[in-house]
Amino acid sequence: QIRQKIEDLAGIENTQIFYDEWLKNFVTKTDIDSLHSWGFNCVRVPIHYNLFTLPIEKEPNPSENTWLEKGFLMIDTLADWCRENNIYIILDLHAAPGGQGHDEGISDYDPDKPSLWESKSNRDKTVSLWKKLAQRYAQDTIFAGYDLLNEPNWELPGNTLLKNLYKQITDSIRTVDNNHILFIEGNWFANDFTGLLQPWDDKIVYAPHKYWNYNDKQFIDWILNIRDVSNAPVIVGESGENSNAWYTETIKLLEQNEIGWAWWTLKKVESISSPLWINKSQNYNRLLNYWKGFTSKPGQEFVLSTLQELIEVIKIQNCVYHKDVIDAMFRQVNSDNTIPYSANNIPGIIYCTDFDLGTQGIAYNDIGYADFHLSTNVFTSWNQGWIYRNDGVDIQKCEDTLNSNGYNVSWTDKDEWMIYSVFIDSVAIYNINIRTAAGDYGGQFSLQLDNEDITRNYYVPYTGDYQSWQTTTVENVVLPSGNHKLKLKINGPGANYNSMQFLKTGETSEINTLFISATTVDKNTIKINFNKPVSNDILDNFNDIKLLINNENSSLSNPIIDSLNHAVVYINIDRNINFKDKLRIKYFGTKIHGEDGTILESFNWTDVKNTLELYFTIPGKIEAEDFYSQNGIVLENCTDQGGGKDIGYLDVGDNIDYKINIEKEGNYNVVFRIASLGYNGGLKMFLISENGDKQEVLNTSFSPTGGWQAWKSFESSAYLPKGEYILRLVITKPQFNINWFRFDFISRTQQTYKELATLIYPNPFNDYIFINNEVNTDID
Repeated sequence: QIRQKIEDLAGIENTQIFYDEWLKNFVTKTDIDSLHSWGFNCVRVPIHYNLFTLPIEKEPNPSENTWLEKGFLMIDTLADWCRENNIYIILDLHAAPGGQGHDEGISDYDPDKPSLWESKSNRDKTVSLWKKLAQRYAQDTIFAGYDLLNEPNWELPGNTLLKNLYKQITDSIRTVDNNHILFIEGNWFANDFTGLLQPWDDKIVYAPHKYWNYNDKQFIDWILNIRDVSNAPVIVGESGENSNAWYTETIKLLEQNEIGWAWWTLKKVESISSPLWINKSQNYNRLLNYWKGFTSKPGQEFVLSTLQELIEVIKIQNCVYHKDVIDAMFRQVNSDNTIPYSANNIPGIIYCTDFDLGTQGIAYNDIGYADFHLSTNVFTSWNQGWIYRNDGVDIQKCEDTLNSNGYNVSWTDKDEWMIYSVFIDSVAIYNINIRTAAGDYGGQFSLQLDNEDITRNYYVPYTGDYQSWQTTTVENVVLPSGNHKLKLKINGPGANYNSMQFLKTGETSEINTLFISATTVDKNTIKINFNKPVSNDILDNFNDIKLLINNENSSLSNPIIDSLNHAVVYINIDRNINFKDKLRIKYFGTKIHGEDGTILESFNWTDVKNTLELYFTIPGKIEAEDFYSQNGIVLENCTDQGGGKDIGYLDVGDNIDYKINIEKEGNYNVVFRIASLGYNGGLKMFLISENGDKQEVLNTSFSPTGGWQAWKSFESSAYLPKGEYILRLVITKPQFNINWFRFDFISRTQQTYKELATLIYPNPFNDYIFINNEVNTDID
């Protein structure tokens, strides 16, 4: 269809020239050299049959195959480049004669013509093509093997026709080549191996594909099962089209389980998910808009000029290299360290989009960092601007004309952050000019250095538009010299961030010692951050620091200055605190100083940030998806009243942990909201104390409800002691979903049972029995 559209505008001859140039420029020796330098050891080459032979409807003699030299010569040249770089080749029949699937974009299937599966002639041509290729490369060791058919997707009962074709191809290849591996993909986009797991050749490798699902081991168990059942190797023959963090997680998971992998794809037009980004020109956009019916028909001269542009921009030297993609696929798989995306020197300008190379939770934190829609049924845009980088941080083009690299961080949300490796020229006072834009209220930020606060929280000014930029100046920030990690923390949603300009304004002794922030560390410790190192006189005068907990005075004791950062002081509290407590701190005095002799300025009542982890209060309700940790579960959309998520795919041995605070000791009615298609599910509930003691408090089961989203409440009972615990659910019977569970307090008295001297007679009985209790107690 694409070729026909180009021919309609450019003519048949010019279209052929364009296609020839495209094939010449899309992959060159420089591309292969680059793949080698990045760390790849194999190239999976998607081939189209029409470069090697004619379609069956164009064959002069239907009983013979016409061979085209073009495709073979291209493979020969590629083999020379790969040989120089010691990179293997896997030939992948991406488009077989007639097309191997309904998905036209994958295999060039034309619904008006017979598919591979509807035409014996197409299948015979496929068999002959593989024999021809194998005959040519039988003795060439740079070829690892042949991927016989990419992602078939057709109704093939029992995969019988697919297996028969594979065996025909195998027999044909083995008449000329007994050396190379045969890569076998299942039906339905490579993953249905029904009837295919009894290898018919001793050099078969099964090659399923992995896209858009979670990266826990359970999501590749089916691949490991292929290996176990068939006693043959496996490789994930294709993956990709996701975020950098997903790439790192996937590759790490595969390599931990000794599974090789290949990635899709080397370069794409305006795609952040490939190592190479092809720029889309305005002229090409106009051409696309014509084909979409949005503009008038362009003239041939314009079309030819646009096509010439396109065959130039696809050359690797004209592409944008995404170093973040390659770093995620190799270095980050084996290292949690962050490294600079660009040189960040202070004084100087740091672009907010140039946060360090590293994965989610290490170089940055973002709420939506990857797409797991095959697991969640919800597509996630990991970078909503789809530009500049393939990480989870959302980035868009920036219209700011001051201190800009052309891009800004956008769609920010609370608790997101970015890390920047910086080199600070000297110990000094700095002013920081931060460029922000806000089309809404609520944006907030602060800065940390080496995970310690160096600024208070700042509100982003409302500017009326997300591309209307304004400077917020953070004054008098004291910074040490040397190499450090700077963190930009997003403390409230609704703002865009362009750049941070650091200006040296004076020596540290020119300003007083200042309070920056206070934070809880654990149940009886708070941390106080100052703008510069404090002297030891705080150890003798800490009583001038006052603390309120829920508006009640609390005593402080045992101050300790951090040995690595003297601007940080830890102080003990006279009682244990929890996540619900509200803490405030103040200082009025003249006896505490900085190491440089400057006085610590007094400060009035200021909130202490309570960072203690959330404990669910019992009695109360817990949404199943709000776990503290888990092993083996999957989140999915829930259609029960209230919507949200449920936890599913529960199997024996899976466990889910929640942090709870039981306020009342006693008997509880425990209600579980359950859905199950046809399985009797079951679980045990344990309480784990702070010192690791574990006690079972409940063992229950659930009958089927008639569907995975057919929700029903089940009741059980448990006696719970007061205190804070890890509540652990351990699955004992498989295949059910949990939406929520609730604890309803019944009584404080624990039920006890005693053996009583009780006589029941007569035996056997007729009409009546008599129960005689020798002790004057009630009988249950």
